[in-house]
Amino acid sequence: MRQAKLIGTWRYEDEDGVEEISFRPDHTFWQLETSKKEFITPSPLEETGSWQLKGDQLLLDSVVTWNKQQNQFSRTVVSVGGTALVIKTVDGSKSLLYKRLAEVACDPSSDPSSALSEATLLGSWQTHYNTHDYQYRFSRDGRVDLFYLFPDGLWQPLLAGEWHIENGKLFIQFQKDASGPIQEKEDIWTPIAIRANCIAMRGNSSRPCIMRRVHLTNR
Repeated sequence: MRQAKLIGTWRYEDEDGVEEISFRPDHTFWQLETSKKEFITPSPLEETGSWQLKGDQLLLDSVVTWNKQQNQFSRTVVSVGGTALVIKTVDGSKSLLYKRLAEVACDPSSDPSSALSEATLLGSWQTHYNTHDYQYRFSRDGRVDLFYLFPDGLWQPLLAGEWHIENGKLFIQFQKDASGPIQEKEDIWTPIAIRANCIAMRGNSSRPCIMRRVHLTNR
């Protein structure tokens, strides 16, 4: 079984939760798990580490990012193709079907004028991050609205707050949700790639957040 077929990001979802795992060519990986039925802190659970494929055994050596717990385990690969990956659970009791996620790339620009600015950021941006789809809408008055894509296919407001750019970094302070005022830690994002239709930023996670510009037909 060719290891190259595993390269990419895969998603498994059932009534209990969502799992996404990304295998990189350098044999590093990251994995996210989100529960649908219970509140977990932090959520989602993130692990990073290294992977190897020996025969049909997928060997994973990982660390949970928030508490540094180390894990070593193996999973049996049943099949892997262009769009589908079937692997057994750690205990081998059942096979799970993962679907390949289309990944959006955003390569760094060599243009020195491509630094993050208000003019660059104004408008609507969509991202798949931490197993969910979101839209950020940045307004000229310093307001930012965050929308979440629900399973019914509709975008619903999630958070609202203020944004500004300082020393080339994006600062977002969410101040309210649908129920009223909230107290949230300020998000700080460092851009690592800026293009006309995409921006890649790095925050607290080990993975960059890649946003692509979207044009809304109605607001």
